[in-house]
Amino acid sequence: MFGQLILPPLALWSLEQMTEASKAHMVELSRANNFEVVPLDPSHAARAWERYFDVNIPFKREQIRENRRKDIPDSWIFEAAIDLYRQQDGLVALCGDEKLQHCFESIGISVFKKPADLVRLLEVEGNDDLPSSALPGTGQPTAARKDDSALAELLESAQSASLSADRTVLGIVGYLTTVPKGELESMMETLGMGAPIVRNAAERLVLSGLIQDTRHAYIPKNRQACDLAAREVEPLMIKLVTS
Repeated sequence: MFGQLILPPLALWSLEQMTEASKAHMVELSRANNFEVVPLDPSHAARAWERYFDVNIPFKREQIRENRRKDIPDSWIFEAAIDLYRQQDGLVALCGDEKLQHCFESIGISVFKKPADLVRLLEVEGNDDLPSSALPGTGQPTAARKDDSALAELLESAQSASLSADRTVLGIVGYLTTVPKGELESMMETLGMGAPIVRNAAERLVLSGLIQDTRHAYIPKNRQACDLAAREVEPLMIKLVTS
């Protein structure tokens, strides 16, 4: 009686069309906001999987392997960040993910959790020619300045602890020339340093080109630095042997 229903004049995009439109939109967005989209390097995948099997950050040994898999994307992002950190001075990150924040900070990248915090930094850096009284934050109350001072002291203390761990790890590698990762963590634990601190210190030294990661052990790479650090840790090595 009513005949055949007429199809609505609505055309839906195919998956391929949506993908191409999304790419074009991102290109236009990056151009309008002066962003540079850095392509993934072919080596990132191999290095991310190497992290997964070696259980280096962001992965944790106390997690079962099935649960570690969810951090594989973070590992890939971290590898890209490592390359950018090597290429650019003053690299900072805007990141709300706590685990990725820890990864970035472990190699010295400053992390901002909120876009507004990063914008404030950029505004200050863009006003270097202004008198200090005109810069954002200089008119803060005394209580706020005291908070800044307390924060600076805490950061200085944390940096001092990191430097101590770096020197000790470098010295042990220089002293023994080949140190299996598990043995290094055991030795450092005897000296009162936890495994996460040791892994972070070793990671920084590898990135700095001072030691080399053979996947199962650490060996010297910068011989001069390792020899100098080895002299400093000789008393600690004696303590390890006699304890």
